[in-house]
Amino acid sequence: MSNRHSEALNATRSGHFFQLRQSHPGTLISARSGSRIDQPDFLILGKRRCGTTSLYSYLTQHPYITPALHKELHFFDARYDRGLDWYLAQFPPIGNHPELITGEASAGYVDSLAAAERIRRHFPHTRFIILLRDPVERAISHYHMNVRAGLETGALKKTLLDGVDPAADNLQTNAYVDCSIYVKMLQVWLDMFPREQFLILQSEQLFAAPGRLTSGVYEFLGQAPFTSNDYRVENKGTYQSTNVALQQRLHEYFLPHNLALEEILGMRFGWND
Repeated sequence: MSNRHSEALNATRSGHFFQLRQSHPGTLISARSGSRIDQPDFLILGKRRCGTTSLYSYLTQHPYITPALHKELHFFDARYDRGLDWYLAQFPPIGNHPELITGEASAGYVDSLAAAERIRRHFPHTRFIILLRDPVERAISHYHMNVRAGLETGALKKTLLDGVDPAADNLQTNAYVDCSIYVKMLQVWLDMFPREQFLILQSEQLFAAPGRLTSGVYEFLGQAPFTSNDYRVENKGTYQSTNVALQQRLHEYFLPHNLALEEILGMRFGWND
């Protein structure tokens, strides 16, 4: 490791100390705390527009769950070339504090075969959290997010029915719909890791009762109960109600995929009721 690279990583670790003094003032980590972590204790894998940012915010308010320097590191799907040293330096140096845990949330991991393979290679025993939202609502929210960001200019109905409506010229589904077919990539992950390493959650339950759902996550991570005073919704988007006929067509399209998902997970989501 070059001196310049080493200095950069040390500067990153120092940044953690100052961040943790504000977010977790009760921890005993000092600016000269020793060893780094060997692996993240948990990864929130996705999905996009399902509440991952809010959930990560709630979890890292717990006095024993320390945040990464940034919520979305996207190491395993987009920044793998930066190396494992860079990745581990993004977490607080809690190696000497076994009571503390840490993790990150990169919503694109669950859709990346490369990410799954890399995580299995480096951290095969890490625990995974996945949030799933009604696929119709997720696709619509994803579309409007891209419109706000200037990344989408197509009309809602035409864009979301591209490849879905039998009259469409395109034989493949669009990216918004494809990202809402959860069963495809979840089956890949379940083939690579034991089911007990996964906590699959329903976004609607997070939105309706964040404290109750977060309590279940604490239990999954082996942490004591904790009640936050701040359950604000992060990255909330607002947009007009969607045409009912469009929603119904999308619900019909997703039905067989949702049923297959419920079968492999042994869960019932109620999106088709």
